[in-house]
Amino acid sequence: MHDLVQLVDKPTHRSGNILDLIITRENIVLSLEVNQAAAISDHYPIFFSLSNHHDNTSNRTKITYRCFKNFDRDNFASDLLESGCTRTVDQVDSTAKLRIFNTAVSETLDKHAPMTEKTVHVRVAEPWINVDIYHARTERRKAERTWRRTGLTVHRQIYKSKRNKVNDLIDVSRRSYFADKIADCNGDQRKLFSIVNGLLGSTNNLNALPIHDNKINLANRFSMFFVDKIKKINQGLNLNLLNGNRFNELHKFSGDELKCFEPATEDEIIKIIKKSSSVSCDLDCLPTNILKDEKILSILLSPITDIINESLRTGSVPEKMKCALIKPLLKKASLDSNMLKNYRPISNLSFISKVLERVVASRVKQHLENYSLYEEFQSAYRTAHSTETALLRVANDVLCSIDNSKNSVALVLLDLSAAFDT
Repeated sequence: MHDLVQLVDKPTHRSGNILDLIITRENIVLSLEVNQAAAISDHYPIFFSLSNHHDNTSNRTKITYRCFKNFDRDNFASDLLESGCTRTVDQVDSTAKLRIFNTAVSETLDKHAPMTEKTVHVRVAEPWINVDIYHARTERRKAERTWRRTGLTVHRQIYKSKRNKVNDLIDVSRRSYFADKIADCNGDQRKLFSIVNGLLGSTNNLNALPIHDNKINLANRFSMFFVDKIKKINQGLNLNLLNGNRFNELHKFSGDELKCFEPATEDEIIKIIKKSSSVSCDLDCLPTNILKDEKILSILLSPITDIINESLRTGSVPEKMKCALIKPLLKKASLDSNMLKNYRPISNLSFISKVLERVVASRVKQHLENYSLYEEFQSAYRTAHSTETALLRVANDVLCSIDNSKNSVALVLLDLSAAFDT
């Protein structure tokens, strides 16, 4: 967890056991020896030498960011109006419209918050530490230095009061921070359990990566593995069964076919945007929290709606909106991080792509509901349905069957490999 290793690999006790340990970072130990001849007790001494070189670059990293400290949203909104991003071009397709939109917004954002690169110290700051705590810490350090210098009892009492004040402030701020985090879950059990696990010290490290020397080579390894995995699964499917008439016989449909999508209105788009998470993707031309600003959203709402409606009209998605940043996550924290099959790819799409997905999903769901095309027992991707309702139905059927027939009940479970990707 802390990138430490235990280096003693020979017995350190007369009975042949390893009882004395050297735990440190591996690269600072130059030599290590367990010397049995020099023992003056039943334990053997361990002689080792350490490097006294401190690598100042180990806790430094270069970051690229946009500084929004002095970002003026009113001026940014005025420049957006003049940038041409709101100009509607009827003769071009959705790909060209998206390119015009992204270029205009990106250039305007570069003017107000240009990309900046700097070297920073890597520090993990606790999120509940606020300005009041920083000031209280400063006062505590001053009081401690005064007491160390004078040694007087009165200065020691002052230091203790300052120390207690810092501890009380941290305790109150920490409680308030986690209370707000829990309240923000708003019924999301996954977020709630993540917070609880963190408080209990059982946070799973799902972000671990395989041992690698080059990040680019590792990314290519993951890419090839995920692509090959789906190819192998597809090749193993019996296409004769899939292409036969058996499927059509089981799923007869006499209603109207869904041949085209109704265009989206600006009211529909603005509702989707406001309900969406404020998390941004690096592929976005504008951070989501700035896009949600009422003044800026009122300017960009029309071109965003135009791009989405053009995509719906032509039945095509611009290539830019198909691009995603893929992050590999371990399926379980206990799995071997050096085996690529233990990872699942998590795709992060641009914000406008997610809006388009929600628009299309709403129309598909409406069509399925209008013609009762949902499977009777489907719980996923349905309003007022979830894994909870599925489990309740299964448990109810099992208990009722046992009570009514007094017989055994067999439960058959089918797990499809990479079901989402295929």
